[in-house]
Amino acid sequence: MNTIYFISRDANWQHYRNEILNYLSIEKGVYVEILTTGQLKPYLKDSGNLKYRVFTNIFSDKRKINFFPSALWYIWKNRPDCVIGQNGALNITEYFALIVCKILKIRYVWWTRAYEHKPVKNLLLRKMRQRYVNFFLRRADAIIVYSKIGYEFLVQIGYSRKRIYLAYNTLDTHKLKNIKDRTRQQLNKQKFIKLEFPEISYESKFILFSGRINRFKKVHNLVKAMKCLVGWDINIHLIVIGEGEEMGKCVDLATNLNLGRNIHFKGAIYDQDELGKYFEIADIYSIPGSVGLGIVHAFSFGLPIITEDLDYHSAEIQYLKNDVNGYFVPEDEPQKLAEAIFKVLNDRTLLRKLSENALRTSENEAGVDVMINEFYRALTGSEKEIRAKAR
Repeated sequence: MNTIYFISRDANWQHYRNEILNYLSIEKGVYVEILTTGQLKPYLKDSGNLKYRVFTNIFSDKRKINFFPSALWYIWKNRPDCVIGQNGALNITEYFALIVCKILKIRYVWWTRAYEHKPVKNLLLRKMRQRYVNFFLRRADAIIVYSKIGYEFLVQIGYSRKRIYLAYNTLDTHKLKNIKDRTRQQLNKQKFIKLEFPEISYESKFILFSGRINRFKKVHNLVKAMKCLVGWDINIHLIVIGEGEEMGKCVDLATNLNLGRNIHFKGAIYDQDELGKYFEIADIYSIPGSVGLGIVHAFSFGLPIITEDLDYHSAEIQYLKNDVNGYFVPEDEPQKLAEAIFKVLNDRTLLRKLSENALRTSENEAGVDVMINEFYRALTGSEKEIRAKAR
């Protein structure tokens, strides 16, 4: 059995990666250990061939920089078949681990975006960071990239195609499908809406946001768009699931705009079955800012996505096709965002078309088996085609 170690600065917010590695352990029969630091959330537990190993960070866990040297000794002592890092500029543990792996001749793989997708205003800092990251990127045995953009970026700057593996970033779509099917069988929508939102009509239309509430997600623009939407239809509601540093500002903005009745902040929800209930009652999904893996979650439930046309979207934006499974609107124009949402909510034929295409995308393009097969090739160095199990 192949043994894989994955170095994770914070397994709590990277839980979607853990989910993929858990699926890998099941489908390919490999043993996976996640080497991390900090306090694990209750929902992160050992399962089957996937285990967590928590080490002490010599820096404060509140800081972005990290170094847990005992993980290096753990790698040296146990000598896995492969180690995975993410090439985050402040994840010092990963870079020392690469050196250890080179000495021990252990396969080292980067699982990375490969390009900087978030704006870094300081030009000198950006150039220094790119050089630093690229230096270590070149020294890995293989590089797994999330998207075609990352793949072509590496080829353009001189990387051999033989070392690059394109594994489109996704979630465990089989698990999401099971949650969706189970929710649809068991959920009484009318009863759930009456329980969660006792003051609103069952016929109301729901917009859903789920994710980190930070400046890159631009939830404030969605709140501003709601001012227009409520003016046009008082029965339109926004459900906000998540937490983050911008939460207080968004709540205050909603209060100041007198939208308390129509915007519902539910906080973070980690139970996937409970979360699935909100995805099931929603009509559309909207993240005005950087779209991440939430797009896969939404599409798996047949929810079209409406977002802003940004130059720093995460790689997963590749799944969104304008007027096919969602819409792009101009950046920082809440009224345009509101108009696109209103158009979809009030055209049931259009909504049905977008929904069907969203589901099709989650099955054909974002399917987890597509990712895992390429991922496994990168970890093992195998050039043979790995066929998915028949389902």
